[in-house]
Amino acid sequence: MQDATALQAFVERAFASEFGWIIDNSILRGPGAGQPLGVLNSPALVTVSKETSQAAATICTDNIIKMYSRCSAPEKAVWVANIAAFPQLATLQVAIGTAGSLVGLLKEGVAGSPSGMGMLGRPLIWAEQSSALGDVGDIAFMDLSRYLLASKGGLQTAQSLHVRFIQDECVLRFIYRVDGQPDLASAITPAYGTATVSPFVVLQAR
Repeated sequence: MQDATALQAFVERAFASEFGWIIDNSILRGPGAGQPLGVLNSPALVTVSKETSQAAATICTDNIIKMYSRCSAPEKAVWVANIAAFPQLATLQVAIGTAGSLVGLLKEGVAGSPSGMGMLGRPLIWAEQSSALGDVGDIAFMDLSRYLLASKGGLQTAQSLHVRFIQDECVLRFIYRVDGQPDLASAITPAYGTATVSPFVVLQAR
């Protein structure tokens, strides 16, 4: 730190970035004990069944349509998926007679820009925290306004020359107070209908 004047600032930025990754991961899969309660562990989660005889590690058009239909506020929700799902999502088809029609990500054609991608009119976000393709959480449809996240004090940084004084090392400590959980204790049963809906919808493991 004496030889590199910007080292402390660099380390602080790196830790802040890593804290962001951990918080995002906790929002998705946190156990709720000592961490936020993640969407995948929430009792409000709705899991859409895979299609009969659906191949392993695949996503089909019917999956997407049924996930959309089980969301309590699809007009506010976003798709969150592992980038490994791109080949599946980019080639989704809707059967029209004997031929299929390409829908979804590449509706403008392969030559079009992949930026601003979405499905059924809602944005699609690639997330490293999403599960591996074929596992629960590889693709989710979520209204994240229904996730309560609270923090206090921002990222606190402290340093000490005393902890490792004999080794001539400086110790940095980072603390961030944060907690969160979905604002529902269970999925919602509509007044007219039997299929439950939720702000958080995922696809069954395949």
